[in-house]
Amino acid sequence: NITFAEAQSSKPYLGITSNKVHPDKAEKLGFDQAYGSYITKVSKGTAAEAAGLKPFDYVTAIGDYSVDEETSLGHALRNYQAGEITTISYVREGQAMTSNVALGSISNRTQDSRPDEEDPFLGVHESHNRVAGIDGVPVNVSSNTTADYIGMEDGDIITRIDNYPVIDWHDMTAAIDNRMPGDNIAVTVWRDGEEMTIEGRIKSEEHDAPIDRMIDMEYMEVSYEDMEEEEMEMVEEILEEDISEMPELMVEDLKLFPNPNIG
Repeated sequence: NITFAEAQSSKPYLGITSNKVHPDKAEKLGFDQAYGSYITKVSKGTAAEAAGLKPFDYVTAIGDYSVDEETSLGHALRNYQAGEITTISYVREGQAMTSNVALGSISNRTQDSRPDEEDPFLGVHESHNRVAGIDGVPVNVSSNTTADYIGMEDGDIITRIDNYPVIDWHDMTAAIDNRMPGDNIAVTVWRDGEEMTIEGRIKSEEHDAPIDRMIDMEYMEVSYEDMEEEEMEMVEEILEEDISEMPELMVEDLKLFPNPNIG
C-alpha cells in the first residue's frame, strides 16, 4: 500500500492555467483544431516556466499524446509520472513549437497569490458596443484608473494588449494579470473607424484611488495651448517648485485658475 502523500508525489504537475477555446475563436486565431489548451497563466518555479511556456501559447500535445476531442491535457498528463522528461507541443504566434519539459510533482504545487499593490488593474468593464466585423472586447472606462490616465474612452474596442490578440474577456484577464504594476502596457483599440495603440504604465487597483484621495504627478499634464504669456510664465514658476517638498498635498488644497473644466 502507498500513502496519499506518496500517491500525490508521483502525479505530474505542469504549472499552467488554461482554457478551452470555442471553434470560432480557434478559427480566428488560426488554430487547426479547438481542443487544445490555451494558456492564460504560467506559475513561477514550475515545469512549464522552465520549459519556456508563456501565456497565449496553445498546447496541442504532451509527448506522443495529442490534446484533442477525446483527450484533454489533464488526461494526457496521466500517462506520465512526476520527474519524467518529455516534450510539449504548442502553437505560439502562429508557429508550431516543441520544448522539452521535466514534469514536476503535484505535491509541490503552491498557490499563486500576491498583495493588492502587486495586482495590475486596467480599469475597464465590458460594454455592448460591438461593431460588425471587428473582433475584440468593447469596454467602458472607470474614472481615475490606468485606462482613464492613458486616454482610453468609453466605447473603445480592445483588439490587442501588447502583442496578444484579444478576442474575449478571458484574453483581457490573461494579458493584464501577467503584468506587474509599473510595467508599460500597450492597448490597441478600435475607435471611430480606425485602430490606434495607446501606451502607458499600468497601476494596481490599490493605487488607482479616486481623484479626491490622491494625485499622481506622473499623469498630470499641463497644456500651454490657450494660455496668455503671463499665465504661461506663472505655470512655469509653479512647475519649477520641488514637488517633493509637498508630500501631504491633498486635492482640496489645490486650486487651478482658470477653471480647467471650461477650457
